Amino acid sequence: MARLKLPIHTFLTADSVQFDGVYIAGGQENAENLQLQKAATYIMKEAFSHYKTIAAA
Repeated sequence: MARLKLPIHTFLTADSVQFDGVYIAGGQENAENLQLQKAATYIMKEAFSHYKTIAAA
């Protein structure tokens, strides 16, 4: 039986400098939805300004 694993950090609880990159799951639709959330937009801008890899699929 598989055990449920919850994330330790999310974009709401961590700074971009704690990670090597950002991956946006869920494709274009999810990326567009995240643009409407200030916290998600902030972490993307922070990641970009620190030259982190940003990927979406």
